[in-house]
Amino acid sequence: MTARRLAALGAFVMLAAAARPPSTGVGPAIEFRQVPSADEGGTVRLGTIEGWAAGARPGQRVVLYARSGDWYVQPFANEPFTQIQADSTWKSSTHLGTEYAALLVDADYVPPARTPALSGIGGGVAAVAVTAGTPPWWRTRWFQIAGLGMVVLAAFGLHRRRVQKIARDLDARAAERVADRTRIAQELYDTLLQGFLSASMQLHLAVDELPDGSPDRARLDGVLQVMGRAIDEGRCVLQGLRSANDDGESRRGGGE
Repeated sequence: MTARRLAALGAFVMLAAAARPPSTGVGPAIEFRQVPSADEGGTVRLGTIEGWAAGARPGQRVVLYARSGDWYVQPFANEPFTQIQADSTWKSSTHLGTEYAALLVDADYVPPARTPALSGIGGGVAAVAVTAGTPPWWRTRWFQIAGLGMVVLAAFGLHRRRVQKIARDLDARAAERVADRTRIAQELYDTLLQGFLSASMQLHLAVDELPDGSPDRARLDGVLQVMGRAIDEGRCVLQGLRSANDDGESRRGGGE
């Protein structure tokens, strides 16, 4: 008998639990959809603020605050309440501030017109939401990132121009060194060539004074041939050095 009673009691509990409507476990909440820009506040400028209230009970309303040092009720002290629409949205105007707050309150809640600190949940307050005002465009993240990118590009451009200038200076110095070495080589070959020509002319005169059948004449003729080939090669080298020097001066003149 006891077992039957326990079984029946268990079945009754299960049926009662099944018949009870499921609890969502989610309390009332209030959120922002649009907030004005952040400002120190004042009595002239107004902005639009809106959002929605989830799980609001009948009769509950929204109280808005804008912060400018203390919290000031919005939009006016004599109009502190914002009605919740049938689709759970709310919308109102507000004076500008650095931060904005929305309180979901009961019908009998009396909001202070000015307060240094917002009320917490309880005492007629069902939900609280606080958000910072929308920053001006020059303080937005995208503008800061864009500004940083421009600074990086400018720094890269300056660095690239500096590297190009250094490379041009190095090329100019290298060209000057090559030109100096070419000039020295040219002067050296010119001096040597003049010495060979002078020696060749004196040797020609000495050979002409020898008799035709002299064995020394034959040997000296071979020396003159070798000297002639050396002089011809020296002239070719000297001509090449002069051409290279003229080309270098033309390039330097064009670069200037």
